[in-house]
Amino acid sequence: MKYENLYKNLQQIIDKAFKSLLATDNKAADKPKEADGPVYDSLHPSYLNIQEYTKKTGKRFRMTKDQKLRGLSRQAAFKEFTNILRLEK
Repeated sequence: MKYENLYKNLQQIIDKAFKSLLATDNKAADKPKEADGPVYDSLHPSYLNIQEYTKKTGKRFRMTKDQKLRGLSRQAAFKEFTNILRLEK
């Protein structure tokens, strides 16, 4: 076949890339997590309370219209918000 060497080379490159990616993921998974305090993920951070959210993000926590219509307190709305963040992980 005309492109047989090309296909073999591409397959080797792809295999090496996946092996290195999987090896990196396994090494990260083997590391123990810190037990003292929350663990923050840059994409899905977790916040203990509204004050911490404000301090870390520089933004005020705002309730949605739906949460206001349901009569939730700010604390209950924040808890709902943090649960949604955890589900996205």
